[in-house]
Amino acid sequence: MSILVQSFTLKKYPAELSLTALICVMGVVEGAAVSLVMERDMGAWKIGFDSRLLAAAYSVSTCVFLNSLFQVSVG
Repeated sequence: MSILVQSFTLKKYPAELSLTALICVMGVVEGAAVSLVMERDMGAWKIGFDSRLLAAAYSVSTCVFLNSLFQVSVG
């Protein structure tokens, strides 16, 4: 679904990198809002030097890898 929305948007707004950055920022804002509503205990948001840090680093590195893989295959 998001690929279709992006294709329609790129026809009207051809700056691909700034559009990608805008989509990523909006995803972060939406994800943060949903996360803050779902988990109200602020103690759960602390990342210590344990498996939580490893999980956060792994998820970020996986997202970066998949994003670069998608950009290479599409572009």
